[in-house]
Amino acid sequence: MSGRRALALFAGPVLAALVSGCDDSPPPAQPAGILIRHRTAGTVLQVVHGESLAGVRLEHIDLVSADLANQDLNHASLRGTNLQSADLRRANLAEVNLAGARLTAADLSGANLAHANLQAADLANANFSGATLTAANIANTDLGLADLRGANLAGADLQGADLSTANLAGAIFDAATRWPFRFNPKSHGATDAGAPKNSPPRHQDTKQTGE
Repeated sequence: MSGRRALALFAGPVLAALVSGCDDSPPPAQPAGILIRHRTAGTVLQVVHGESLAGVRLEHIDLVSADLANQDLNHASLRGTNLQSADLRRANLAEVNLAGARLTAADLSGANLAHANLQAADLANANFSGATLTAANIANTDLGLADLRGANLAGADLQGADLSTANLAGAIFDAATRWPFRFNPKSHGATDAGAPKNSPPRHQDTKQTGE
């Protein structure tokens, strides 16, 4: 048998084995943990190790247009995080720390933000329709053009907030709700949960400073 023929006979099985080995190679490993994705592109913005987002620390990071709808983020810290245009519909954000966060044009409709800290956050154009903001700290925030229709603001602190162009139609407040200096919530469409019908508009008569 010639050398060339012998080499061809030997190389055939070797190449076949190599090709077979390539076909059987496992797919690339996926990152372990919870993947926070872009709401439209689907790209991974952040990987959170663990089984839950409750109590997680995601401070001062970029989560623009993140898909966090229906997520449980209670007690999480998102201080200073950029959540512009994020989807937070119906998310559980109870007692979450969003101080100084950017939530411009974010959708928080139906979300639970009871006792949340949003102090000094940028909330311009954000959608809070139907959200629960009871006892939330919303002091010194920018709520320009924000949608607060039907939101529950009982006990919330809104001192120093810019509500001049916010939509408060049907929003609920009570005697514990604190408003910006001389702001009249009823004239902006809000409803006093503790007042009888046809009661005169309620507003704060003394200037208070944010906490």
